Amino acid sequence: FNRRHLSLAVERFEADQCWGCIVVDLDNFKQVNDTRGHRVGDEILVATGRFLDGHARTGDAVIRMGGDEFLLLLADGTTTAVVAERLRVEAERSAPCDLSIGFAERVGDESLEKTLERADRHLYQIRSAERLDDRRGTAPSA
Repeated sequence: FNRRHLSLAVERFEADQCWGCIVVDLDNFKQVNDTRGHRVGDEILVATGRFLDGHARTGDAVIRMGGDEFLLLLADGTTTAVVAERLRVEAERSAPCDLSIGFAERVGDESLEKTLERADRHLYQIRSAERLDDRRGTAPSA
């Protein structure tokens, strides 16, 4: 689940024509560390990694990017939106904490960094929309 694993996965994924990435961020993780302690925070990170690994398909890669951010690299990028939605629904039901999810499919021969930037932007757009909906007292639209 670490950056070394990312380097190995990138070598495999860069050559493929179609892949996608899903960025997963733990919501309010700093507050968990501050109020419940780092041991509990570490347990949540491990449980989240296992949760994501349990929902990865053969050929996919789960990487902890650092802090409270994970990356799921999908070997088949044509299903990125479907996998992200399935993961979102399952996370609401059984993830060890609240997760925010953003995703992007590789465009052309785009580098992992560019695809990851787009997935990050998607994640922050979703978070901004959720915060706005929370302030309005309405549920986020699907």
